[in-house]
Order: sequence, then structure tokens, then C-alpha cells
Amino acid sequence: PPGSPSDPGQNDDRITLAFTGDILPAGSVARLMEKNGYDYPFRQTIDLLQSADITVGNLESPITDRGTPAKNKEYVYRGPALALPAIRDAGFDVLSLANNHTLDYGWVGLQDTRAALDDHKILHMGSGENDREAFAPAFVEAKGITVAFIGVSNVVPVVEWKADRNHPGVAETYNPTRTIAAIQEAKKHADLVVVMVHWGVEYKDTPERYQTDKGRQFIDAGADLVIGSHPH
Repeated sequence: PPGSPSDPGQNDDRITLAFTGDILPAGSVARLMEKNGYDYPFRQTIDLLQSADITVGNLESPITDRGTPAKNKEYVYRGPALALPAIRDAGFDVLSLANNHTLDYGWVGLQDTRAALDDHKILHMGSGENDREAFAPAFVEAKGITVAFIGVSNVVPVVEWKADRNHPGVAETYNPTRTIAAIQEAKKHADLVVVMVHWGVEYKDTPERYQTDKGRQFIDAGADLVIGSHPH
């Protein structure tokens, strides 16, 4: 009712967030985008995505034309920078790079991805020159509310993909210790903390027990939302 706490018109301190799962501007999707326009995947949902104050997804492909494809992987992806304006214009503000495809073309491919996202003014998190950078949040402010987005993956093909003290890569959460520390630190600087986790089993509709257990650990550490991707 008007004037009640649930009345949107009375709440200036309310923001809306929109989340998608995996965005894959590569392979057959890239061919469809080239044929039908790079905005093709978003045409049916663009109003919803743009209407949110902050829209976030998981970028499941490096954006590069360089690098060496990962060995012994069934699916290896890379997409064109031409896809990024359409992703940005669809409303996406932040993209997680912590997943099992973002290093399909090595660190050089991921560096190109990060640079291309920076060029298109799309924030990103979940990867870095070292673990400190990979676990660092992306901060977004909307209506005076600061939201910290942390990106981590529980699906990493090989140990070399994991960011560490002197090693570039993605933020991983097989051991949740660094994720928990990142949440606790982000909580000091943000009104809301959102953890984007790449995890679970592809094509399954229900979470694994470890997802529930780690999700609760993240919430206890201060996460306000835990958003998953990977099962498609």
C-alpha cells in the first residue's frame, strides 16, 4: 500500500539488481550474432536487463584473437570484441571472469579480455595478475548504495589457472578461506556484498551439498547474496 515500507514510491533507498548466468559470445552463438546482429541474444530481455540499477553476468569466454588454445579440453572458446558494445548496451555493468573458460586462450587471452572490458567501461572481477587482484571486488554505486561484487570459481580445469601470490589467473574457492577473507574485507567498504560463484554440475537443477555448505559460509562471512552460474 502507498506509504508502507513495501511501496516502491516511498523508498529512495531501494535498488534493483539483475543477474544472468553464463554469457557466451563464442562458437555457434558468435556465428548467430554475426548473422543476426550482436544484440541478438538480448533482444527479448533487454527491457528487463536495462531496467535494473545494476546488471551482472558471467562472461564465459575470453575476448581475444590471440593466444594458444588450452590442451585436452573438450570445449575451447574465444569471442570477438565486436560483441562487447551489445553486452554493454543490453545493460550489463559488471561481468565475472572467474570460470572454467576464461583462460581457454591462456593468460594473454585473459589480458586481452580484461583490456577490452576496460575499453568498453564494463567492470569485471574474478581474475588478476595475482590472487590479491583476482579476489578484489568490483564496486558499483547506485542511488547512494555501494555494492561490492566478488567473483570466484569452484570449477577450474587445471591448477595452473588458479591465481596465487605470484601467479596470474582466476579466483578459486575450492578452499573457501580467501573468499571468506575477501567478503569480510569488502563488507568494510560496501553496503551490500554479492558473491558470484561458478560451481555445481552442468545441466543439474539442484545444488550439490558443497554449494549449500559453502554458500552458508559466505553468508556467515557477510555476503548478502550468493549467485551461482555454470550448470546452464
